[in-house]
Amino acid sequence: MRLKIVFAAALAIGVGVGLTVWIRNRTPVSAQEILREAVAAGRSTPGKSAEPLLEIFNQQAAQGYYDDAMATARLWDADAPSRYGLVVDAVRIRAENGDVRGATLMAKGLVAPRNVWGTEAIAAVQARRGDLRGALETSALLPVLINDSGCRTVRVGGIEINGPLPGAVQAIEEFGAHQLESGDLEGALHTAEQVRPCSTPSLLSRIADAFFEQGKLKQARELASHMADRKVVAEFSKMLDQRERSAATFSVVEPSPCDVARYDAELGRFTEAYHSIEGTRCLVSDVAIKQYPSDPAAAEKALQKSSNTDDQALGMAGFARAAARKGDLDGALRFLTAAQVAGANDWPQTAVVRDVAWAWTIKEGPRSALRWARSRPTGSERASALLGVAQALAHPRPRPTP
Repeated sequence: MRLKIVFAAALAIGVGVGLTVWIRNRTPVSAQEILREAVAAGRSTPGKSAEPLLEIFNQQAAQGYYDDAMATARLWDADAPSRYGLVVDAVRIRAENGDVRGATLMAKGLVAPRNVWGTEAIAAVQARRGDLRGALETSALLPVLINDSGCRTVRVGGIEINGPLPGAVQAIEEFGAHQLESGDLEGALHTAEQVRPCSTPSLLSRIADAFFEQGKLKQARELASHMADRKVVAEFSKMLDQRERSAATFSVVEPSPCDVARYDAELGRFTEAYHSIEGTRCLVSDVAIKQYPSDPAAAEKALQKSSNTDDQALGMAGFARAAARKGDLDGALRFLTAAQVAGANDWPQTAVVRDVAWAWTIKEGPRSALRWARSRPTGSERASALLGVAQALAHPRPRPTP
């Protein structure tokens, strides 16, 4: 009996120890959980910029973890590189994800004036996607301001808007930008004509740029001749004249050897590119990184000839990212180590670490990748590596951020 009690006690202790070890070693497989861990790692590095944290925020919002994204945004919103604040960016991204209703509720919950900015961002997203009616409905939620701009009735996209308020004007301008980006220059010009009396000349100016860059000034003048608003015709014609005059007076700037080398490398003319930078201070890495996908051995050999430490580190970092994208995990880790050994100060370390973690997760799953990510020596590296794991878990075949 005593032996049975001792055995049972030992078994209980063993199970308890095993359970403790399992809990400690448990590997989170949820992208949401890993992104939260990444935020904590990023915050643990004092004096760092929002670089990895901003990427984590964008990933949280893109994956639909909006509450987490809002919490992350509020950690450093005052210092974030965003015109209106990251909380407004979260609203915008939710709208871009297709959840306009959820984004609208988020915007309503923000403190003024961010609630207004959030609603404007939603309307802009809708208009940029060609949903003018939806954008106008969203802009109607904005506070009613005194409309003293003298706006007339505007007819755009089969919709008639009588005396549009400023929010609606912004939505119409964004719709015009959508038409322009879609290649519908004539439609964009019609929209600009309709809304110009109560808007800035920005849209009209961008349309003039597009006609000029595509060599269609004659077509632009022909279209303008059929416009009803003569004031807008005169303004648009003046813009076209200015661009035509500037083209006639431009001066040719001789490209530098570095520019020539980068151009040749883009075209795959690597022998010519390397020849252009011989005896110069141009970076060999600019050419070698572009050569690596097609000829890794030649690119690595060329980079080894550089005596510039920063150049070496930049090249190795570029090789690491390219190897990661190709699924060559061993190569990516080797180049990452080489870049670190070079001891340079200016190279995209966090981006490389993120891409390596992403490739590792794709190839072998999250368990070993997470162990590696958590072993990184600095908070910013750990944050970026964890971000890479989370990206791979949420999107098995993502396009790594540039």
